[in-house]
Amino acid sequence: MRILPLFFVTGGLLASGGRQADPAEPAQSAAAGSPLRAEYSVCLDEAAGATWAMQACIEAEFIHQQQRLDAAYRALETRLSERARARLAAEQDAWRAEKEARCRWNAEEEGQAQRLAANDCALEMIAARAAELERGLKDLVDPVQGQVPCEKVAYAAFFERFAEDDALRRSHTLRQRASGRSRTDGDGDAFRVGIVDNRWVYLTPGIEDQSGYQTLDLRILPPQGDEFQVRFQRAKFDADDQIVSRSGEIGTYRFRHVEGCWRLLAGE
Repeated sequence: MRILPLFFVTGGLLASGGRQADPAEPAQSAAAGSPLRAEYSVCLDEAAGATWAMQACIEAEFIHQQQRLDAAYRALETRLSERARARLAAEQDAWRAEKEARCRWNAEEEGQAQRLAANDCALEMIAARAAELERGLKDLVDPVQGQVPCEKVAYAAFFERFAEDDALRRSHTLRQRASGRSRTDGDGDAFRVGIVDNRWVYLTPGIEDQSGYQTLDLRILPPQGDEFQVRFQRAKFDADDQIVSRSGEIGTYRFRHVEGCWRLLAGE
């Protein structure tokens, strides 16, 4: 059996989506608050259930949403550091792979209804991803001085800001009590990572001269639900910034999206 990536037949456009295509779910009108345009709903209504007409509606909206996604991605790239751009690219690759896996059409065994459902699946995911990137972009370019990148999609930018800003660490550290309750405050002493000479380092508490800092191999993992993790390990680098060796245990910081922004989870 041959399973094909989904192509729009009329335009030859590759598409896949964020949920499993269900042949029992034909294309639906855009709901209130949906990233899909109102014109799309009108087009589907006018199609009156005709497969070829609904397909044309989906393709027209797909072109628009793909252009949104591409524009937001390019704009984000121009505003991120090299490290953050690499993370964005990896995240986009993972999203694309999920899209391909979730919305495929078996041309040999499935018919027009399944193809239509898969196309609709693709469109929804592309529109949702475009909206997500646009929210991240808005957060990064907000002209308000000191604006904190709180959107979920801006988790990496938030972490970099968190590592550099003492006040942000104090205001965005969530203390976990033994009772299970939590409170948001603290002196930021639960966090030991900083940036020195454009490298992640482990900072020793109470010492102003950090010239003997220990460099870190640090990875910011994409969010899973309302949390993301940062994992780090002591490492030595060569002149080309390549890791020569690692030592010690792997440390982990957990951040949770609470009350509209990311916060470090710290015990008491």
